[in-house]
Amino acid sequence: MYLGLILGIEMVALYLIEIMESSTTQFLYPFYIAGEFYIVVNLFLKELKVTKKWQIIVGLIASCFFIEASVLWFISNDASTGYGKIMSHLTIICLAAILLIKNLNELKNNNILTIIHAAFFLYYSVSLFLFMIMNQLTEYNSFIWIINNVLASLLYICFIFTFFRISKWSSKPNI
Repeated sequence: MYLGLILGIEMVALYLIEIMESSTTQFLYPFYIAGEFYIVVNLFLKELKVTKKWQIIVGLIASCFFIEASVLWFISNDASTGYGKIMSHLTIICLAAILLIKNLNELKNNNILTIIHAAFFLYYSVSLFLFMIMNQLTEYNSFIWIINNVLASLLYICFIFTFFRISKWSSKPNI
């Protein structure tokens, strides 16, 4: 679902820029922030085996992030100036850290998703740092965004690697 959301938003943005010749895709930002938060946090909560009421709470928080970014986009034409992305990333970082610590405590179980948790933790930690200093960045230090893109690619490679391992394990015959 996470990869589908990212792919969908990227396809819509590409369509708007290339076909519709739109100068901005800022209105997609609220969908990205709320959808990313909702999907990733629910994935982590599902693995932590929490009750269903947390899905409702996460949905309400994601709705608040969507509303905040939408209002900022309507008022100042810049949806990225709010606190939603920072709170979203902090929550994801904390949940990824909890799952990593839990997996380290249960090393005997060899959880196949540990690599994805580590990739999420690394990507969102660096992304949060970059987002917090975004206003100080100029076109001269665009190499920082290259680092962000490399980390995003690493995250997607970890997804592919894990999906490959899962499909490889599921195709083994039971002895």
